[in-house]
Amino acid sequence: MVIIADSGSTKADWKLISNNKVVKTIRTMGFNPFFHTEKIIVDELTKCFQNELDVNDVSKVHFYGAGCSSEDRNQIIQTALTSFFPNSKNEVYHDILASARATCGNNPGIACILGTGSNSCAYDGIDITDNLPSLGFMLGDEGSGSSFGKLLIRKIFYRELSEDLLQLFNSKYKLSKEDILDSLYNKPHVNVFLSKFSEFYSENQNHPQIKKMVKTVFTEFFECHIVKYKNHDTYPIHFVGSIGFIFRPILEDVAKDFKVNLGVTIKNPIDSLVNFHINTFSENLI
Repeated sequence: MVIIADSGSTKADWKLISNNKVVKTIRTMGFNPFFHTEKIIVDELTKCFQNELDVNDVSKVHFYGAGCSSEDRNQIIQTALTSFFPNSKNEVYHDILASARATCGNNPGIACILGTGSNSCAYDGIDITDNLPSLGFMLGDEGSGSSFGKLLIRKIFYRELSEDLLQLFNSKYKLSKEDILDSLYNKPHVNVFLSKFSEFYSENQNHPQIKKMVKTVFTEFFECHIVKYKNHDTYPIHFVGSIGFIFRPILEDVAKDFKVNLGVTIKNPIDSLVNFHINTFSENLI
């Protein structure tokens, strides 16, 4: 049995494949080696997988993950997978490669992630040829859910959010300034906390100020990332992640502003990623 996994910082989808067919889907928390230890990963796998399959039957795991950007970081995931799946040969890739394979397939393009965090790359149909660094939620993650959260919080505390939206926010979250600052500076997984406010944008996406805020965040992403790629206006710009999927109409407007061709927007790349593996590496998926 082969497993293909796609993990963001919030959640991970695992597809169990036998004879080139998906036989089971399992969802776990997301694993990011910047935030999660080997023990946390193994404990979560144990909780979610223990009654779903015989771990000894797994021969290979293809794991695509947020934060898997260096050998040292990847080793955290690799060690955890080896510990949990004792007979498996495991491959750990950056999640930006998953977005490229899921959206571009075997064709060139620019692939982007807009989820809890953000990232982008230029892809020639086989390999990633260019990748601006993702600096995380403190310095980067433009266009992401965490970026949405930061902008919303600033609007609230700088008294720039309209009164009707402020009432809706207070009714939904019931958070004081102290509650929010405590979550930002004293608790773990700040990026996930910030990203959860993207739900507020989704629920109020027809409000003029929300539309303007979403466009501001997307414009920053294009300015910081898309225009930096050589010949960016000659390739389709694809997106994976809930942010790009939910707010595609505004993404289309921004793409027009930058005179680029918006490609596909996929909420969850895992199914397209599985199809890519089956079509490209079918001899290894048994």
